[in-house]
Amino acid sequence: MGVGLTPTEKKFLADPAQFNSSYRSKLYYRIRANSGL
Repeated sequence: MGVGLTPTEKKFLADPAQFNSSYRSKLYYRIRANSGL
């Protein structure tokens, strides 16, 4: 992806299981929005 991800987003992508589901979907949505998908 051409966007700079925050350390939290990088950690999320590396290991989504450590985040609870509501936070996961929020982060996932932001990452998708940021990457223009």
